[in-house]
Amino acid sequence: MFIFNFNNGLSYYHVDVLVNEKSVMSQSHVHDTFELVYFVKGDVYFTVEQKTRHLESGDFILIAPGMYHHVIVKSNEYERYVIRFPFIKFFQDLYDYLNTKEPFFTNCQKLGPLISNLDDYAQKYEGIVLESLMRSELLKIIAMLCYNANNAPQIGSALIDDAIKYINLHLQDTIYLDEIAAHCKVSKVLLSNEFKETVGITIMNYVAMKKAIATMKAINNGMKKGEAARKYGYNDYSTFYRGYQKLKDMKYKSLFDESV
Repeated sequence: MFIFNFNNGLSYYHVDVLVNEKSVMSQSHVHDTFELVYFVKGDVYFTVEQKTRHLESGDFILIAPGMYHHVIVKSNEYERYVIRFPFIKFFQDLYDYLNTKEPFFTNCQKLGPLISNLDDYAQKYEGIVLESLMRSELLKIIAMLCYNANNAPQIGSALIDDAIKYINLHLQDTIYLDEIAAHCKVSKVLLSNEFKETVGITIMNYVAMKKAIATMKAINNGMKKGEAARKYGYNDYSTFYRGYQKLKDMKYKSLFDESV
């Protein structure tokens, strides 16, 4: 088992957690990095946005920045590898291909030796040598995932899928619950309840977080702060920043980059 955090936003984990109580659910959360999970064992239901899968050994989950996810662990053990990495330009074509598929990939046992290499490196190396080997292994895993992976069966909600697509298409507009419900042709109450049950947070908190993510991404890509804030519906940067502080207080701090 190992945990390594490197200065450039790369982090690698091999974790085997013993759970004291069955049916433990993690808080729905997001990251500002990509997250790649390789599942080893346990009785685990993993949800990414509106899609849920009962994981099988050898599954991969690729989670893009800003995508909500949580797990329900129904066994006393949950073993997995987790790699978090920032956007890396030479990954773009590989990621664009994987992004056309769902976040869950099955029948990936052929990639097991690449994952096992991470344990070997963790035991034998350190410093820049360890970081370089880990980074090279990540590229191999992503490339081979494109070549070998098959989409895994999963459970989804057509209603929540429709709502999320609407939200993502209208991030530059002012979004109201009434409008989302009207688009989905359901009542506000039904939509709100099913969204919270499926995704793990309220639909309007989801909207707020998605707008914040989009604004921060624009700023990090070089857009002026005020211009980015106005693009996504804030009156100015200070309005965005006040909302940003409130979201931090709501325990979503891991999303935000303090350099913004």
